[in-house]
Amino acid sequence: MQAPAGIDLDTGEAGSHPRLVPAIWFKTADSQVVQDALAEAGVKILRPLSKERFGQQFTFVNEDGYAITICDRDAPPEGWDKPG
Repeated sequence: MQAPAGIDLDTGEAGSHPRLVPAIWFKTADSQVVQDALAEAGVKILRPLSKERFGQQFTFVNEDGYAITICDRDAPPEGWDKPG
């Protein structure tokens, strides 16, 4: 497997460039609680909590270097047929 430029697959250290793929999303009942717990544990938050198409969502880097997005809605409120 060949890493994209600027990405070191051997170290997998948090704080290095997040890996570009795959896109990993998890739904939770309360994104704010999850973000607060991760931030308190010292996890790097890439994109802070904001209101987006899938509710309150934020993105962090896990210990393997993957960017993971947490959201609290599993479908856009306007439905899947309308662009967000």
